[in-house]
Amino acid sequence: MLTIAASVGVGFLGAYFIARSKPHGLVAVLGSLVGLTLFLLIFFGTHIIFLGISQSLDAEAETRSIVSFGRFILIPLEWVPWIMGLGVLIAGFGSAAGWARARKKIGNAHN
Repeated sequence: MLTIAASVGVGFLGAYFIARSKPHGLVAVLGSLVGLTLFLLIFFGTHIIFLGISQSLDAEAETRSIVSFGRFILIPLEWVPWIMGLGVLIAGFGSAAGWARARKKIGNAHN
């Protein structure tokens, strides 16, 4: 669950700051793609790292590690499509918020 929160935060902020740099449609799309990429890298990267560490342990230690820490890091396999959809939404919202902020900043500069 912690990985979901970290992925959401970093994905939103990445999309927001890139889209905020210039009020152009292509920059907004780029921000959305970067936000989604950051979201997926953090989310799946932590799972891969956790499972890699747990496989290097012996079987008993691996089981204890997954039972004790896995509930904070790992998610059920059925949740993956929902999590990926969440990543797309978060990246889209971050990009839209950054684009709106850039448009507002440009609009204030012209007045």
